[in-house]
Amino acid sequence: RQSAEIQSFLMQTSILGRLCNDLCDAVVERAGSQAMLEYFQHSNLFVIALDDERRWYRYHHLFAEVLRQRLQHGTASAGGAGGWDIPELHRRASAWHARHGPPADAIRHALLAEDFERAAGLIEGAWPAMDARFQTGIWLGWAKGLPEALIRARPPLSVGYAWALLNAGALEGAEARLRD
Repeated sequence: RQSAEIQSFLMQTSILGRLCNDLCDAVVERAGSQAMLEYFQHSNLFVIALDDERRWYRYHHLFAEVLRQRLQHGTASAGGAGGWDIPELHRRASAWHARHGPPADAIRHALLAEDFERAAGLIEGAWPAMDARFQTGIWLGWAKGLPEALIRARPPLSVGYAWALLNAGALEGAEARLRD
């Protein structure tokens, strides 16, 4: 029963785990997301504030799942227009997170967009801090989402991958990566 504008906003932002004004503005490419988020919360549209300042929100997980399914199928409940470019939505979210948020969110969205060049650069950049914090398992999970040819073409990525495999006890895999 919501307008086409509200349905469009809900569908496009359903790709996000957490929502804030600036991030939503970047994903939907228009201003005014804060008013929309506040409207959703006051209208009990399954939006939950994550902080007292009402800066960060999230959709109820079941509501978000329904929105993402509709987004995948390009549908809206009142016959609204679909056909959103889902990889582009993820690219916008990745770019915003790369500037403002944690690298994990930027990497996740780049991988979901299948923007592997961007993801590889972000993953390479995250390596030193992740290694220092003993988070090589998480880092390795991201790296495994990249195409083999891209990993081989980027020596810093191959070395980080080998080191992460060594930390995981996969000596043969590490040796192969070092040869690459």
